Amino acid sequence: MGDRSRREWRVLVLLVAVVAVAEVAMAATTLGTEDVRRWAEFTEGIADVGPWRVYGQAFETSYNHPPLTGAFLWLLRGLPDDLQTFAFVLRLPAIAANAVTPFLVFVLLRRRRPDVALPAAASVALSPALIAISGFHGNTDPVVVMLTLLSAYLLVDRRAAGWSGIVIAIAIGVKIVPVVAVPVLIVGAWQEDRGSARRLLVGASVTGLVIWFPALFTAGGALVDGVLGYGGSVQSWGLTEVTSRLGADGLTDWLLGAGRSLVVATAACVPLWLIRRMPGMVVEAVAVAMTTFLVLSPGLGMQYLAWAIAPAYLLGFGWATAFNIAASVLAWQVYTRWSGGLPWNAANSSLFVDIEVLIAFVAWVCLVGVVVTGIRSCIAPSRSGALRSDVPSPA
Repeated sequence: MGDRSRREWRVLVLLVAVVAVAEVAMAATTLGTEDVRRWAEFTEGIADVGPWRVYGQAFETSYNHPPLTGAFLWLLRGLPDDLQTFAFVLRLPAIAANAVTPFLVFVLLRRRRPDVALPAAASVALSPALIAISGFHGNTDPVVVMLTLLSAYLLVDRRAAGWSGIVIAIAIGVKIVPVVAVPVLIVGAWQEDRGSARRLLVGASVTGLVIWFPALFTAGGALVDGVLGYGGSVQSWGLTEVTSRLGADGLTDWLLGAGRSLVVATAACVPLWLIRRMPGMVVEAVAVAMTTFLVLSPGLGMQYLAWAIAPAYLLGFGWATAFNIAASVLAWQVYTRWSGGLPWNAANSSLFVDIEVLIAFVAWVCLVGVVVTGIRSCIAPSRSGALRSDVPSPA
């Protein structure tokens, strides 16, 4: 490791440490959004019936989380009576994940675009949107993003296909979103060699079986309906906002209903086409999967913004930064209004007001820019400066 590399590591460690302290302080002094109170209700239910029989139970909002999240809530079952302590502990996994993600962005980009590795990682570490989502909101999205990037890193840069499969299965056990990256990982492992594909599939299958089978055996259809049947946030976003403004109510209803399956298929198939056309672009294709999924998502929860901020920097610095800025402005505007002003404490969600709709649309356009330019750079790496994943790591 050269002097420059050591300096970059030190800078990143310092930034991440400062941000982590700020997030811990935020989590320790606030109650977060309504999601935290929903988690507390879910935890009380899990304390009564267990993490597997919770599916289909009557809650104020539907319980739609995979079994691994239920197991985590089962560990917290003694805390809901003290909401402040519960809210703090609930957010610790997201804070920890948010501390790991900048390092993953850094090591992944050092092999592909070393000139922007530190600026990109620092931008992720200092992202106001990610700080707010991890330290205040109270949800699992930063965890699944970190695990998805870790799975790609293990497969491509560490040649550890079995561990990659284990990690992506854990990610899906926390939240179903990373399923769009699974086809890319499988094909990428197959392109490496059949043994890698076999190890990835065994790791993912065994881990997935351990996570899902007890709940499927116990809850059956209630689990499938709760997790796979979840309709997402009702907050209009992206395509549904456009179709709604154009008066295409039928198309809007379709996007919010049956069209959700097409969204998942497209987010999985576009990067699959990319990696078949350009073998060796597994990391970039995983980033395309995550960003495309948010572009096409018919609804937006504020925590969904975390799906794309870090992956976007693996596709291009300019558009990723534009999206990061727009998403951060949106997050801080919305959380401040939901909290009744500064300082934040307990946020009660509501639909976007006009200025927030505009900011959200700008963020969505920037994210479209991320996806389009990212795909173009992968197809034409010699023009964009993007490097294939088999380039040796810099010293």
